Amino acid sequence: MSTTTRRHRRAQDFSADVVARPSPRHIERAERPASPRGVRLRILLIVSALIAYGSLYPFDFTVPGSAADAWGTLLHDWSMTTSRGDALGNLALFLPLGFIGVFAFPGRSPVAVMRLGLFSLFLAAVLQVAQIYFPPRTPAIADVMWNMMGACLGIAAGLVLRDSVRLRWQSWDRAYAVPLTLIVLWIAAELLPLVPSLDLQLIKESVKALLALHMSTPDIVWHAGGVLLAGRALTAIAGRSRALRWLAVLIVVVIAGKMLIVTRVLNASTLAGLVLGYGAWGVVSMRPSRDAVVVCALVIAYTLKALFPMTLRAVPADFNWLPFAGMLQGSMLINAQVLVESVFVFAGVLGLLRMLGSSVIASSVVLAFWAAALEAAQLYIVGRSPDITEPLLVLLVGNILQRAPASSARRYVH
Repeated sequence: MSTTTRRHRRAQDFSADVVARPSPRHIERAERPASPRGVRLRILLIVSALIAYGSLYPFDFTVPGSAADAWGTLLHDWSMTTSRGDALGNLALFLPLGFIGVFAFPGRSPVAVMRLGLFSLFLAAVLQVAQIYFPPRTPAIADVMWNMMGACLGIAAGLVLRDSVRLRWQSWDRAYAVPLTLIVLWIAAELLPLVPSLDLQLIKESVKALLALHMSTPDIVWHAGGVLLAGRALTAIAGRSRALRWLAVLIVVVIAGKMLIVTRVLNASTLAGLVLGYGAWGVVSMRPSRDAVVVCALVIAYTLKALFPMTLRAVPADFNWLPFAGMLQGSMLINAQVLVESVFVFAGVLGLLRMLGSSVIASSVVLAFWAAALEAAQLYIVGRSPDITEPLLVLLVGNILQRAPASSARRYVH
């Protein structure tokens, strides 16, 4: 082979290697994680969206009979007089916005603080104007004032604690996305619609339900299974000892939320399930079979709820083959709660397998068949409306989790 030919081939190989190999700039761009400020801004936007959600719930859009009167009442009533519950609620609503905003808007200069204050004022004012069209919410300038007081308290707390709070964004592992999602789904399943109200009547209803001592086995197993999954997800993030402490904190938050969130009630079954789940996790968390225990608990809880009240009907019900058709009828809040609970169970079973680095496709098929069998059994159970939604939901959740990053679960199997 001539020297010219060898040089020509080396040039071709080098050219092909350069084309096939991504440039260092592209590699750096692809692997570059999201900037801490970008993450904090996204968290601030999420908090703002949650504030809007709580301010406009239950989203009953209605054009007022007299828009001029509604605007006049809002703009001319500058009285700060309001109920103690409304004042504290509006103050607490914007407190996290001010605190997180300190980390989202860098710097201690008056300009940075002023920008955060103007953003808080803009959000509070827009939400009060929007409440004109979302009864039964009642717009008032006093609510804006209390919102701003809460934002200012949050800003002050953020400025004081900024140097002591160390947000180590570099230590965040992408694999934590699945366990963190499971924790969020658990809280949503327990506390939806996530709208607190400092109403003494809500607390009285919970106390009355607790004193009734009505126990429901499906509910107890359901809440215990949720705590087991939350404990396993926390262990994947923080390790066993710290997870037990955080799990106790989250259980206290759920108990308080049951007493303060509208449409939610803390009854004896819920309290027993939460306590039982925490005790069970304290025992099984040290055993190698803990993952199997969590999966079995979730499947049993889902099965019991699907077959409840276990009263047979004489004539089978109709099977609805249209996905999500049943969720478009009746109470949208109840339908949303049922949907979140189903997604929580399916994501819990399949997500736990994903955290361990396993493929969830085969498990999704098996779980979908089990959900379909339970829907078929509901044809003969009083008060149940079987449809095709649940099996399809399993496959959808499995498809999403299969694309999620696997956990470094091996670090926590000890």
